[in-house]
Amino acid sequence: MHAQNRHFIAIIGIALVAAGIFTSIWFGFFSPSPSDAAEKQAPPTVATTLVFSRDGISGKISVAIDAVVRPRQATAAVCEQPGLRLICVLVEATTSEKYYELDRDLSEAQFPFLKELNFTPPPFPTARSMSIYRSEAKRVAGYSEQRDRLIVLICPKSEWAQIRIVCPKVTLPQPPAPPESSGGANSRERF
Repeated sequence: MHAQNRHFIAIIGIALVAAGIFTSIWFGFFSPSPSDAAEKQAPPTVATTLVFSRDGISGKISVAIDAVVRPRQATAAVCEQPGLRLICVLVEATTSEKYYELDRDLSEAQFPFLKELNFTPPPFPTARSMSIYRSEAKRVAGYSEQRDRLIVLICPKSEWAQIRIVCPKVTLPQPPAPPESSGGANSRERF
């Protein structure tokens, strides 16, 4: 009788294992793969807000601009995205006016706070000063035309806390391909 019980238990065990294998294959076949499930459950992309800082490259830029604007102060923020580094320089104003300058490939529409906080393009004398701040920031940051963009702001220090800059999506133009020579390396044009 004991032999029959062992035989019966072995058959039940084999049947349970077979059912488990069948179930895992069946449901594995019709359920989404882990990567599909991860894509569907991925959180929405969170916009990166620039953080003004005296640390890292932002701090180096701040110190360099401070030396130019003394006794006023400056601060900087850097946002890094694949293929893009956005640098923002914020300089203390001597008046209540608020000005901005944007690099090429950037537009006012990408920075809604400019309109909301009444920033305007600078008049000529202020634009010259902003150009100096821009040049100093570019020098310190090791600015690259292919990947970097810069925004310079001037406003009263009392309003700095109100400025919230979301790092925009920027599509940088691709550099043109080098021209191809039709005659090979040893060809010469004759005039």
